[in-house]
Amino acid sequence: MNLLTKLTLKGFKTFHDLDAFEPRALNVLIGANGAGKSNFISFFRLLSWMVASTGNLQYQIGLEGGAHRLLHDGPGVTDTIEASLTFLTEKGINDYDLLFVYAPVDTLIFSRERLRFSSKARKGAAPWKALGAGHREAALIGRSDGDTTARLMRGLLQRCVVYQLHNTSPTSRMRGKWTATDNRYLK
Repeated sequence: MNLLTKLTLKGFKTFHDLDAFEPRALNVLIGANGAGKSNFISFFRLLSWMVASTGNLQYQIGLEGGAHRLLHDGPGVTDTIEASLTFLTEKGINDYDLLFVYAPVDTLIFSRERLRFSSKARKGAAPWKALGAGHREAALIGRSDGDTTARLMRGLLQRCVVYQLHNTSPTSRMRGKWTATDNRYLK
């Protein structure tokens, strides 16, 4: 049992202020074009990619077209992305919290990265373990070698699985060139 039970996301693409959203074990996103469904999915892809290995965060930011494309209405309006995730596991509650800040040359750096584990046996939340600030890649990666909480959190973030049935990403087939008569079959 490893469930994402709470998500706060602020300043990411179309998400100005999503506060304490409580997803279920299975979530289906349905909405009009431009409602933010793909942006929601891209946040989890970014997290999973970010903790896979060092260098991946800056690579993903580059693939997205730069940090200005990830910030809600660009860096002139929003210069930070804040995210907090809470996972329920068999042994307790695991929290991961980050704050990205816009930095030259069109990138993001960590202004805050921290995590904590609160055991079911303990009353109240455990204190946060700060992972530092000013770094361009997730410090969680380096800490996961010797820190059980960091290793578990890294694994939880990597396993946030997203299935997108209607792909509208930049690499989807529907964005390619096709003949006008290529509409006779469902692909």
